[in-house]
Amino acid sequence: MLEAIDAGLWLRREEGDILRAGPEALLSERMKRELIRRKYHIMGLLVMRFLIVYSKTLEATIFFAEDELVRNILIEAGAEPGSIYSLNEVAALSKANLQSVISAKELCVLHQAKETFNGRFTE
Repeated sequence: MLEAIDAGLWLRREEGDILRAGPEALLSERMKRELIRRKYHIMGLLVMRFLIVYSKTLEATIFFAEDELVRNILIEAGAEPGSIYSLNEVAALSKANLQSVISAKELCVLHQAKETFNGRFTE
């Protein structure tokens, strides 16, 4: 799914188990085959609430997951656990930032530690 999005494609689930992708001009034969192969995984993800962001500061793609169920589904779909931030983690980081401002450099160190140890941020 990330590869499709990185290629500039949009993906949409429609009624009747139909997966649409476009624009057609960006759909290579290889990408079409891959989307067909992973159709039901992708369609399951499209009903979940999450956000994919490329962070220039972290130089990484990160995911914001609504809850633990979405986090676990993203992991099943191939996302690295250390790249997924739950709403609780975002709240903990925001609270810590209010107490003492977290610099971009410190955020990078925290993110690297989260990735390395598959860690989680808590209060």
